[in-house]
Amino acid sequence: MVKPFQRLLLNRMLRRKRLSLWKLLVPLILILILFKFDVHFGNYFHVETESVLFFSAVRQFVGSKNTYTTLDLSDDLEHDYGNDNFGDENEVDKECSIPKLKHTVEIKEHHKPGDQVGCRRVKPLNGSCSFAEKIFKRKEPLTCSHQQSFQICSIKEQSDRYDVHCNISICAKTVSLGTMDPHTGTLIWSSFYDVKKLEHKISDMSVNPITIKGFENYGFVFLVCEKKDYGSNMDANMYDHYLYDTSNASQLLILPPARQQAKQTTSSDAFNLNFIFIDSVSRHHFFRSLPKTVKVLESMNAKYNLNLSRNKKDPTPLVLDFELVQSLKSRTFESLQALFSGYVNPYEKAFGVLAYPPQPLKIESLFQPLKKAGYQTLWLEDLCYSWEWGLPKDLKFHNESLTAREIWNKIKLALQKAGIDSLGMTYAHCQILEANGVNDHFHGPDNVCYNGRHQHNYSLEYLKYYQTEMIHRGQPFVTFFETNVGHEDTGTRIQTLDTDLEKYLHFLISQTNTLTVMFSDHGNTYGNFVENSLEGRIEIFHPFMFMLIPQRVENQIGKSEMNALIENQHRLCSSLDLHHTILSLPILNSKNYMKNVAMEIPAANISEFNKQFNVSSYGLLRPVWMGRTCDVVPLIMPNLCICDGYEVAMKNDSYHLILAQYAEGILNNKIQRQQGGSGMGLHNCQKLQVSQVQNVRQSRLSDGSLSVKMDLVINQMGKKEVLFVALKVPLNTAKPLQLVKFERITPYSQYSKCANKTVNLQLCVCDLTNHEQVRNSSSVTQSAFLMDVDQKLIRSGSGLECIYLMKKSNENGFRFDVLNMCSNTIKGKVIVYVKNIVLSTLYMPVEFRLMSGEIKFLVAGVRRNQGKKIQVQIKLDYTLFN
Repeated sequence: MVKPFQRLLLNRMLRRKRLSLWKLLVPLILILILFKFDVHFGNYFHVETESVLFFSAVRQFVGSKNTYTTLDLSDDLEHDYGNDNFGDENEVDKECSIPKLKHTVEIKEHHKPGDQVGCRRVKPLNGSCSFAEKIFKRKEPLTCSHQQSFQICSIKEQSDRYDVHCNISICAKTVSLGTMDPHTGTLIWSSFYDVKKLEHKISDMSVNPITIKGFENYGFVFLVCEKKDYGSNMDANMYDHYLYDTSNASQLLILPPARQQAKQTTSSDAFNLNFIFIDSVSRHHFFRSLPKTVKVLESMNAKYNLNLSRNKKDPTPLVLDFELVQSLKSRTFESLQALFSGYVNPYEKAFGVLAYPPQPLKIESLFQPLKKAGYQTLWLEDLCYSWEWGLPKDLKFHNESLTAREIWNKIKLALQKAGIDSLGMTYAHCQILEANGVNDHFHGPDNVCYNGRHQHNYSLEYLKYYQTEMIHRGQPFVTFFETNVGHEDTGTRIQTLDTDLEKYLHFLISQTNTLTVMFSDHGNTYGNFVENSLEGRIEIFHPFMFMLIPQRVENQIGKSEMNALIENQHRLCSSLDLHHTILSLPILNSKNYMKNVAMEIPAANISEFNKQFNVSSYGLLRPVWMGRTCDVVPLIMPNLCICDGYEVAMKNDSYHLILAQYAEGILNNKIQRQQGGSGMGLHNCQKLQVSQVQNVRQSRLSDGSLSVKMDLVINQMGKKEVLFVALKVPLNTAKPLQLVKFERITPYSQYSKCANKTVNLQLCVCDLTNHEQVRNSSSVTQSAFLMDVDQKLIRSGSGLECIYLMKKSNENGFRFDVLNMCSNTIKGKVIVYVKNIVLSTLYMPVEFRLMSGEIKFLVAGVRRNQGKKIQVQIKLDYTLFN
């Protein structure tokens, strides 16, 4: 069968006038070879079915004087290349359901005439659940049984005190106690030969703070001793080393906050706030990975419904399952910024992944008002306070150039501003992570253990200690616990949380005056499921959120507010709604609330900017408009809407290939500009070559423009890389094509070993096997362009042949690049004349300056109106410098 580009080549040859015999025979022989071997022009852009993209290079013979050429491409662009697709994922398998809790509490919704539900969750593709099961299913979650567990000391809670008991029979001689230095934040060590003195020291920390006035309990101590099998020759200066030595017995002992007497207060109705934040876990992945946790949530609602029907009072909380939570961005910072401060701006340029935010996370917007209302605040997270992620980045106190004492002072100031009273045992996670051989656990290990226990087990133990003690004191509290157990490549480590989280939820049943919000910010952003499944991509933007509301808290919130919360379980919402919900709770809005005087809840302020997002000043305490869609949710691109029908899945046709080519050109220009120097110079980060387009989704914006999102697949250096891009195509206005945002889906931190330091790491693909700089492999040799389909020769006195104008085109548009293979720098400009085309720029001419060996994307255009003919002419003008 004759391919479209083969027909085009033949037609072009037949149209040429006054061809000499040899000029005709050579291309005819080439055509016969193409017919025989079914060759695709795929060196520059490869697709996995028939070629729908047409490649040409126009070779110019130039001298030192100004020259130009004009090409008319209208006939080429009107040619029908067919509608072949590639990269289409069509696995046929069983139908996949959308998970939800059983036994949820519902109310009859009152709809107005003409009301329509604006958002229903995108139906998962058939087979995606089978694919997920294949990737994530384990017979049993990983345990810490591979580690030997030592218990040197233990704490047992009594009704009015904590008892400390130690057994040092496993130790050769001395026991070393590691505590936090309150001046530097480092561990200081002391040795104990006598078990009673050791017990008394630990007891002083957790039971009798009066005897050691001024000592701050950091929520943990480390205990280390050399096992009897190895003898005793510990050097007092090597305790930190011995903490990870397998010849030693080491234990992390969690300490409860120092026991204090209960306060005499009238604020018994001031309920507590408890946030459980599980980073990078989608709603679907929560249900597939945490079956024990799901079961206990469902059992709570089953018991709640039973008690409700019997009009029986019971401490079991009501569990609300918010089914349609839309992630604002596939990154934690923006989601938490919206939660704490209500600030989100989808139009501003986001800071880089490895950069620091321009402003710290404004935790104080929520915590400081709570502190003024009499609350104690606790922040727990499982990252190292002296490393670059987590609070050190969010509050901008990380600085490797400072001493430990200087960093410690910065931490204290940052926490004070944020309104955080305590980090509890957070400081211990530096040692836990170091014992696992990592600074953070975003890319492994598959299981994070210390002394035979999971990392999160320690955090949840402290959280229970803290909440129990605050309730004992009669002290209202707000706790925020963040775990990154789900933030890793495999997607299976989250399963290790299930048993401990199930036990903690059972503990919460006894917390009759605590409102718990358990939520995530987004789904996993990398890994096999995300890279190879459209459903995995959608799950990135569909986090989970549950509220656990005891009856006592229900009564304080109010009946109409509770009805709104129940109704909003099925409405589209985001962390911005949650922000206004928290700020509208009665604990923050009644000046006389502590005196138990009922008052109308005032509305939280809505900024003028946020009014465009149709968010209620009462958040989810008022019914969300049932017609709400992603139009009024502040999505930070690139992003996918979870609502069915908002974005239409498209086949990968020639229209989208042109857009992919435009995006590739823009990104390659960024790489070249950031690397600097000559195109023939020494560069590690290669020019991107898109080989496939996948997961194309399209929606119509309010201004009539098209929003197009797609995955660009890049196969270079023996690896498959995926970039997610969002583009805007204005159809009704005189505006240019726009690459709104891009995001690397596949992991890329490993390329830091070979990347040029000046290049955005998200854009870099380089040779991991050779760290020495190499010639840029994207610089194309002259011989690569001998198969020109269209060319015009301009002779010069010197007969120089080294400037190439390269064209990729199909019936829906084009892209032009220029390549300088001369030994000199060239400066030039291009003017494009079009009809029925949306161009990548409104400014003509497009000027360029190219050093020897450089290739640069100039301009691209895509068809504006599918029913009308398109016309394109291009004029090139340049100067050659000596």
